[in-house]
This record gives sequence, structure tokens and C-alpha cells, in this order.
Amino acid sequence: MLPLRAWGLLMLTFLLCDAESTCTTDSNPLTLDPPEIVGAYGETVTVNCSTDELYHDGMYWRDGIRINDEETSVLLHLTLSDWNVKQECRIIVNDSFECGKDLEITIYKTPDIVSVSAEHQGSMVEGTEFPLNCDIINVAPVQKLQVKWYRGNETVHTETFNDTSATPVDVTSSFVVTPERGYNGTLFRCEAELHLGPNGPELIPTVSSSPYTAVVNYKPLIRACPERYTGVEDHFSMSMLDCDADGNPSPTLQWYYQGNLIDAFEILNRTHSGMYTARFVNSIGTSETSVDITIEHAPLFTCNDHYEVQEDDEPQTVCEPMGMPKPTITWFKDGKRIETLQRWTKHDSGQYLLRAINKHGTAVHSLHLDVLYAPVFKQKNNTMTITPGENVTFDCHAVGNPPPVIRWNYTSAENVMETTWGRQRNITVQGATSTNAAVYICVATNKVGSVTRSVKLIMQGEHASAQINPKIWWFIIALIAVLFISTIIFIICMYHKCQNKHGRYNFVPIPGSDIPLITKS
Repeated sequence: MLPLRAWGLLMLTFLLCDAESTCTTDSNPLTLDPPEIVGAYGETVTVNCSTDELYHDGMYWRDGIRINDEETSVLLHLTLSDWNVKQECRIIVNDSFECGKDLEITIYKTPDIVSVSAEHQGSMVEGTEFPLNCDIINVAPVQKLQVKWYRGNETVHTETFNDTSATPVDVTSSFVVTPERGYNGTLFRCEAELHLGPNGPELIPTVSSSPYTAVVNYKPLIRACPERYTGVEDHFSMSMLDCDADGNPSPTLQWYYQGNLIDAFEILNRTHSGMYTARFVNSIGTSETSVDITIEHAPLFTCNDHYEVQEDDEPQTVCEPMGMPKPTITWFKDGKRIETLQRWTKHDSGQYLLRAINKHGTAVHSLHLDVLYAPVFKQKNNTMTITPGENVTFDCHAVGNPPPVIRWNYTSAENVMETTWGRQRNITVQGATSTNAAVYICVATNKVGSVTRSVKLIMQGEHASAQINPKIWWFIIALIAVLFISTIIFIICMYHKCQNKHGRYNFVPIPGSDIPLITKS
């Protein structure tokens, strides 16, 4: 009886007799160790082909030496120098049938050169797409190649290839960068990695490019500039202000005042306070900001030496000094400090000294103050009684600042004359007549105001009745009214008395009288 293994081989022969010398995976008696070869080009590898079948007519590698049937394994020493190499281990089952197993061979070659270059000349521009190329020279197999792009240490892009070529090729991987200003100076690189599977090298074969330094041009970005600044007169210029911007190319700073370009190194004075514009410019664009500049300075008086004010005006309206910060003002008169100024009075005229102080210095100024006020009469309204033919003189005098102009308003007459004594104007009436009895009005006027007073002349004598005192007139009117009322009352009383003497009477006889009370027939 045939041994069990022989029966198995016999059955295998019958099953595979129509398979044209091939074996199925499940029934293949050959084992390759390793089952797959992954090696670098030019490397020598060894593969063992073995079988569990004891009865066969021999084993061999294609293009190799056939071994006798007593061996159960055959070694292959292969130098990986042919990119299209193929190897198969075969077993001779009998004279009419062979079975074989192909050896999977992957030959790889790392690139000779991996380099990054820009597709266009020049620098990157912020926000504008910029293509980069990674050139990989002489690599195989390309279908196992994976290209990784790095920005710094961050992976930003990965690319693989579908080419099935087994021989070395040159390939290019492209990566489009949309640059930001923060990318300026960043290193970009690419790495070519051969992912050869679990039977490949423990460490993935990798070749990295030299870094490509990104130069990104971008418009200025203002990093520091105050909204407002206070400088000191004659000690400050705009070039001293800490204003800075980031930009590539490096921006230039231009200063504008009231729309005009200025010299930033010009020393500023008190007239230069205001809003300034800092404009940063480079070839990509412009950025600007505004700075409110205040130039402080010591007090300065630009007042006149003489001032006129009106009575009751506020003192602050006179001689305000310039200064920043606003100075403190002290008034002195006759060497004495005036603590509080309320409103000017007519007695405040005189010479004053003003002192202004702030943290940058002190200034003094002297001035004469003239307090103006409206005219004031020394006399009140007056009434004068004169007799016909009498001579009379009355005057008008007023004080004021400036001294007032005096004039009289009256009905002119030949015997009335005006005379002037200093600033006093007199009226003289010679040989008074009834035509001189009138009201004479004195008017005093200066630049502040105007006032009036009156003098009334009353004539005595032939026209005295016309000149009776109003009180006497009221007495006469009252007396006439009393007499009229008394007369009315008297008439009424007399009327009632007469009415009482008329009517019907009855006569009563007196005893012993012989006077008949009836009519006799």
C-alpha cells in the first residue's frame, strides 16, 4: 500500500493535470521565505524556497540550477540590478507536471535630488497665490512615493502618484501658498518618502530638500503710535515720537500737518499744536493714523499797556495770557495782591501788575486800567420861583468817565444865555418874563451812557392866579363841593316842611263857647 504522503502527491497530480503547470494558492506546496523581496537597487538578497512534499522529481529557481529530488528547499542569491527582474521557484511533481510560485520583488531607489523652487521669480506678496515646486530626481518606484510639504515643522500638503513605472523617473510636486505676513522668513521644505509596505525597511526611506526661505512682501501694519502726545515748546519734534510699523519692504514714515508734508525733525512751537497724520509707505501699500499733538509752553502776555473797561464788567475780560497748561493769574495793585476780583467799580482805575505761572515758567505784565462809567449829576431836579424882571442863573454839572458833555434843552429866548465854566454849563435869564416860565432840561452824555435832570421856572406877580399852588386849588374845589351839597340838603328840608302845612282838619268845640261849628242857614 502506498504511503499517505504518496497518495496526497498522487491526488495533487490528478487535480493539477489540466492546470498548465500552475498551482492554486491553496494547493501550492511551495513556501518562499521571505515571501516578498523589497530591496534597494544593487542590493543582494537571499530567498529560500521550500516544500513539505517529500516525493518530487526536483526543485529549482527559474534560470537557476536544478537540484535533485532528495532536497526539500532551494536558495536564491539575487543581486537587484535589473529593474524588470522576475523570479519563480518551481517544483517538478512528475515528468509531465511542474508547479511554481512567483517571488514578489520590489526594487527601490531614493531620489538623487530633492529640491524646492519658486515657479516665479521675485518675492511673495501677502494674499497673492504663490506656487512652489518640489523636484524629485531619479526615484523608483514612483507609485510608492509620497511627497510631504512642510511649513516650518507643520505638514501642509501631501501628494502621491499613480504612475506604475518600475524604473526611476523624475517627478514634480506643486504646492500653492497663499502667503500671510507671518510667513515672512518661514522655511518651506518637501520630503520624498518611499512607503514600501510591511516588508520594506523599518525606517521609511526619506530624502528631504533644502529649506526654501519665504520672503513675503506686505503693506505696513502700524504696531505702535499714540493717539495723543504732549511735547514742550522748543524741545520736541515729530521724529521723537515713538511711532512704528511692520512692513516688507521696510516702510518709510511721513508726517503730515494740515494736509501738508512736513519735516519730522523740525522743532515745534506753540503754534504747531493740532492733529498730525503718520503715513507709513512701502511698495505694497500705505497705512496711516492720526496723533493729536499738544505743545506746552511757558506763559506769555500779548496784552496792551492800557485798557478801558466799563463799570460792572467782569475782570476776566481783560488781558488773558497764553500758556499751556493754562497759567494761574495773580493781580497786584500798588504792590498789594488782589485776592478776589469781582466786578470793576469806578474806584478800580489805576496801574496793575499781572503775574502768570505754569509748570514751564512765569511771565509778568503791567497795564493801566481805566474804568469807564456813565454820567452822574451832583444836583437833583429843581423848581425855582421867580418874579418878573428878576435875573436868575442855574447850572448843570455831572461827573463821569470819560467826562460827560453837557447840553441844555429849552425854548430859546433873547434874554436867555448859556455860559461854560470848565465842564459846567450855566443858563442865565436876564429880566425874566412870563415866556421864561418853563422846564429846562440838562443832558449829560459820554460813551457809556446819557442822563438828564430838569429845572422848572415858575413866575410870580400878575400871573399869580395862574400859578396858584395845586393844593390851594384842591381846597377851593372841596369848599365849593361842600357848599353845593349843603344847598341841596337845605332845599330838600324846606320842601318837606311846606308839605306838612296842607291836609284835612276836624274842629272840636270848647265847652262854653258860643261859636257855632255848623253853617247856619
